[in-house]
Amino acid sequence: MPETDNLGTTIKAVKETLRAVPDQGLGYGILRYLQNGDQNLATETPIRFNYLGQTDQLFNGLLAPASESTGMSRSPHDNRDVLIEINAVVSRGQLNLHWTYGQEIHRQETIQSLANSYLNQLKKLIDYCLSSETDQGYSPADFPQMDLAQGELNDLLSSLDLVDAGGEMS
Repeated sequence: MPETDNLGTTIKAVKETLRAVPDQGLGYGILRYLQNGDQNLATETPIRFNYLGQTDQLFNGLLAPASESTGMSRSPHDNRDVLIEINAVVSRGQLNLHWTYGQEIHRQETIQSLANSYLNQLKKLIDYCLSSETDQGYSPADFPQMDLAQGELNDLLSSLDLVDAGGEMS
């Protein structure tokens, strides 16, 4: 990631990096497993983030998710292959995050501090994206048929009077 405090630059860099992954990452886990065999991957992959999507579209008037907790999603005796697992799902229009960690490795206060920091960063991203001063975040990956660098794209969009030379939307 670029060393910058500019969220727009960081968002564009992340978008470019993700879009450059071949086949959207399909097969990555298989290749990693084949390369590492049965090794414990906890030191290689300390955190797993799993976005499960939006569940509201799955339910109609006949079915609805239960309001009570489903309980533990795995046996407490099951060995995890990561130190911290974060499962995220959007349900009833709200993002829900479930953090799983080993209490023998991390204290609850440590995970709570990490979760609070994550929430603060997420709020900054949301505020940035909703700001009227924010550009649309166009990056070269948005135009895969064109071979443009970010500066060239900004110049082109500026000449079309969509954004100013700094990449901000007009």
